[in-house]
Amino acid sequence: MRAYIPATWSDLAGDLLNPPAVYAVTPELAESFDEEEVAELYAYQRASEHSAALAATGRPRRVVLAAELGTVGAPLGEDPACYLPDGPISWAAVDSIHVDDIDRDLAGALASEDAMTELTSEPLAWYDVVERQALVRE
Repeated sequence: MRAYIPATWSDLAGDLLNPPAVYAVTPELAESFDEEEVAELYAYQRASEHSAALAATGRPRRVVLAAELGTVGAPLGEDPACYLPDGPISWAAVDSIHVDDIDRDLAGALASEDAMTELTSEPLAWYDVVERQALVRE
């Protein structure tokens, strides 16, 4: 199933991913929206918001990884897309990397719902997973 993984810039250098959560497009989530694409956008945006919280103390850029996961763990909280990961995630499962192309005011976005809405309306730049090492060196 398609999942979006909130990450940090430093996660790009790791061998395995151990995210605190994944935002998955489960059959139940897809059914709750008119189109699967809308469900994917919802999960992607929620992962983007979570990434902002993770990155607020490090390099101020959101990082979201798009992956195909076989399974996810237990639901995490009230968000219908949010799940615990079912163990560490290999880079082989990741299809693409989405990052802010400039540093952002993530702390400010976390302090205000309007600022978070404005932040998440800014698109993330898309990179193929094979470009990961180039991003790490950036």
